[in-house]
Amino acid sequence: ASVLTILLFAPLISLLVLSVEAKPIPVIIDTDIGQDFDDSWAIAMALANPSKVDVKMILTAAHDTVGRAVVTAKYLHLWNRTDIPIAIGVYEDDTMGPLAEWASDFDMSTYSGVVHTQGIDAAINVIDEHAKKGDPITIIAIAPMTNLGEIANKYPNTVAQVKHIYAMFGSVHQCYNHTLGACPEYNVYDNIPASKSFLSA
Repeated sequence: ASVLTILLFAPLISLLVLSVEAKPIPVIIDTDIGQDFDDSWAIAMALANPSKVDVKMILTAAHDTVGRAVVTAKYLHLWNRTDIPIAIGVYEDDTMGPLAEWASDFDMSTYSGVVHTQGIDAAINVIDEHAKKGDPITIIAIAPMTNLGEIANKYPNTVAQVKHIYAMFGSVHQCYNHTLGACPEYNVYDNIPASKSFLSA
């Protein structure tokens, strides 16, 4: 990618919302929604600012990506934003998080939006389409690097078509518990091989 910005979670969406771009920035949000509430907040913030952020796809990432798609679908249904495609990323296992129970009553057969079961390929198509139009995609990665590592391995040329990638790669000067010094980032160490592939692309 032309720019890889290494940031902590809180500023990721805020940077786009506060941008001075003349038109909304087209983005794919790569998320492990369902784990903690932070990703729910991030997506809500992006959708609440359509003049700044144009969400083209939500790509579920890490472990139970199918379950995360259900959480995403329930949110989009409640927010009346089923126009945004959901893409199911690389499935690893059935590990989810506390929002799995919250979404357990949602019947996916009634969902009116598009859900891509081959999420990586669907994301590649969106990236390619926007690159051809001269309006390249920005990726907001708020999840372990499983999907982005897969993209880097399978479609290395596509990474260069992405305008910006905003990702979470840990703390350098102060750790999350406010102690001084660096500390590891969950979104990196959860899948170190994928993180290495992504950073090497």
